[in-house]
Amino acid sequence: MRVLVTGHKGYIGTAMVPMLRRAGHDVLGLDSDLYRNSTYGTGLPEVPELIKDIRDVEKTDIEGVDGIIHLAGLSNDTLGDLDPDLTYEINHAASVRLAAIAKAQGVSRFVFASSCSNYGAAGAGMQDETAALNPITAYAISKVMVERDVAELADDTFTPVFMRNATAYGVSPRIRFDIVLNNLTAWAYTTGQVLLKSDGTPWRPLVHIEDISLAAMAALEAPREIVHNQAFNVGRNAENYQMRRLADIVKETVPDCQINHQPAGEWPAGQDPALAKPARRGRSMIFRDTPLPGAYVLEPERIEDQRGFFARIWCKNELRARGLSCELAQSNVGFSRRRGTLRGLHFQRPPHAEVKIVRCTRGSVFDVIVDLRPESPTYRRWFGVELSEENGKMLYVPEGCAQGYLTLADNTEIYYHTSEFYHPESASGVRYDDPEFGVAWPGEIAVVSQQDQHWPDHSDRDRPTALAEQGERH
Repeated sequence: MRVLVTGHKGYIGTAMVPMLRRAGHDVLGLDSDLYRNSTYGTGLPEVPELIKDIRDVEKTDIEGVDGIIHLAGLSNDTLGDLDPDLTYEINHAASVRLAAIAKAQGVSRFVFASSCSNYGAAGAGMQDETAALNPITAYAISKVMVERDVAELADDTFTPVFMRNATAYGVSPRIRFDIVLNNLTAWAYTTGQVLLKSDGTPWRPLVHIEDISLAAMAALEAPREIVHNQAFNVGRNAENYQMRRLADIVKETVPDCQINHQPAGEWPAGQDPALAKPARRGRSMIFRDTPLPGAYVLEPERIEDQRGFFARIWCKNELRARGLSCELAQSNVGFSRRRGTLRGLHFQRPPHAEVKIVRCTRGSVFDVIVDLRPESPTYRRWFGVELSEENGKMLYVPEGCAQGYLTLADNTEIYYHTSEFYHPESASGVRYDDPEFGVAWPGEIAVVSQQDQHWPDHSDRDRPTALAEQGERH
């Protein structure tokens, strides 16, 4: 099979190409070669190649190709968050464009390197491919959007396959030191310290880059009916590790090193980021893009010391600087006794449409936005994120979107600002299980009000959607 590997000169690509060739495939590479001066060790695999940006791919570049393994893109959360718009341009738009060109050129198999980051903050349980996708970072959101949009291209002649890789590790000629196990090992070897920046309890699923390569080859070669338009988690349950166990493994492997814990707020003398970068104290709210235009996950930036922390959760100047509503008409609190309580999905119609900023102050919720703006490119699509007392995240809900939540713990409390006063005559809603939206709620729904159970289907334009009775919605 003639196979195009995008990103063939990257961390995984330089390990994958020789394996594809040994398996008998005719390999063509495409890469911008951004890291041409960062080769580790000797030699890169030599194959026919196109040195160009993935955004510049043309039809002629794919002539004669049978299958594509698409690795190219901006990789990891930190890099993706530097410029979310650029991340979406490269990782999402260019990937979907590549898939569309590939289909038009008769490419039959398109294997996309997706990520386990798609599941977001999914809790302690194992997540299989049917689990809800809750991407948090621009990198993860871009992966979810590619899966969504490329899946729509699937037909009898074009088979996309989505590989949700765990966190990679292992040696390659273009090695990366920003991923967890490689990073810990590099710190240990160069400084004698295995540097942990947490208490060691977070979990990390790992997979070796050669196993990622074998999985991609399997998806490339498998019978169509087995893999057509499906997503696969790439990793093993046995390779889910807590950070403290990874630190122990590195200590056992690298001679003469010690584990050094440096949780937030406990930096060595002279290395406190609040002292080294005083300008960061002015950046009090971090805005994370979501797949829905104008909707954001907000993360208060904590200033921590031995007493605890301080964080700002609303700032007119920061909202105004981003062109967002900074009106504050009302603040409300909602309390739910039972886990599995569902409230929503609610909104107010014009002229009293409202912006909401929602925060969970006790317990946790899965908060959902549904885009009801007919002019929006994401009309009728939804986004969900876990808000909890622990993570402190908030959800900015723009006008024209319905919002609701499912409680994930008993005795949960939410607190939210609105930009408009409550107007009973404008209050409306859509049903939480309306098949037009297909919201994937992450747990059992045990309690729903009669009102929220009986909102009409969104597609039924002729039925009234005004509230049957007045009263606060949450």
